[in-house]
Amino acid sequence: MQGEVRIKITQTNTQGDNKTAINSKTAEVKNTTDEAKVSDSKTIVASALVANIARNVASQAKNEALYELNKYFSLTDDFEGKRDLNIAMSIASQAISLGASIWAGAKLGAGLGSLSGPIGTAIGAVTGAALSIGGTAISAYQRYNQQDIEIAQINKQLAYTRQRVGYSLISGSVGENK
Repeated sequence: MQGEVRIKITQTNTQGDNKTAINSKTAEVKNTTDEAKVSDSKTIVASALVANIARNVASQAKNEALYELNKYFSLTDDFEGKRDLNIAMSIASQAISLGASIWAGAKLGAGLGSLSGPIGTAIGAVTGAALSIGGTAISAYQRYNQQDIEIAQINKQLAYTRQRVGYSLISGSVGENK
């Protein structure tokens, strides 16, 4: 019995990131890393483009919805409803921000080298949560402090206006300055 045996030998040479495949029959040399890099680059660019488009569409939809809600509240003079909606949106926004910070921290913590895995994920999540909560606390303090400043300014302006009109700052009567 006579048969034919075909052997195809390919040699892979790995030096750093360069991977070369040599076909021994045709002596064709291919650098597979360059093709992979081009493919990866195209995938990254496409993913970034799709993410940017999705983010812009979501932003436009949110802006339109907020415009319509604010228009409704302004036309109906429902300022309490507007305030309640803004409070609810602020809480939702802070919850989303906290969740995103925890997720990003966990994702970064998962690749912490020697601490990678569940420990790194936990450390990253706790760090992300702490940073988010710290930022929220600072922001709340600044808003509260700004409200105090505005109230003090209004009180000073009101006292000045009352004094100019002739209201007594003590008794509240007109014409007396006691």
